Amino acid sequence: MGPNLLIAQQGIIYAGESYIFTPSFRNIASVGEPEQIVDYYNYITSENADTVALCSMAYDVMTACADRKLPKGLLWETASSWDGERVVMVKGKVDLSAQILMAVDLLYMGMIGKQFKLKEQGEKRALLEFDPSSFVSAAVVHLGMQPEQAWSLTITEFNTFIRDKYPDLYQPDLPSADEIEKLFSSTDS
Repeated sequence: MGPNLLIAQQGIIYAGESYIFTPSFRNIASVGEPEQIVDYYNYITSENADTVALCSMAYDVMTACADRKLPKGLLWETASSWDGERVVMVKGKVDLSAQILMAVDLLYMGMIGKQFKLKEQGEKRALLEFDPSSFVSAAVVHLGMQPEQAWSLTITEFNTFIRDKYPDLYQPDLPSADEIEKLFSSTDS
């Protein structure tokens, strides 16, 4: 069975086996503390990131989101050199660029997911930390889920369930008045 793209899963087929990566609350929480999760995303997407650090962070995210233990040599990873003086990258079967992009996508979909427009939109603030436990608590309280079930949710599933439970809080997925105006003004001769 392949990944469920609707909930932001990804997959790799290697040596006839499928490996699924899910950005669930449990998996994203295992990347690190709430501030570290955001730091990982910011660093991996920065222009000045060190390749060795990128390799290490992408490996951490991918292994945290994997459905099972990954075979040695599938992903790029880091190791100490023989003399212990430096960290070296160990090549994997997955292209390093693809591994980094998958890690970025897993982090993004784990923290942000598919968004729905709220009727009352507050001011946008920078995300300084991402605490999966607060979403798990909300799923238990507002959706009546058991904690174990809530920890396996992705943020996309959570957002969808909340939107379906409280539809009056959300705008329909229609273009805004500004978007419609721009569309008509671009077609006027």
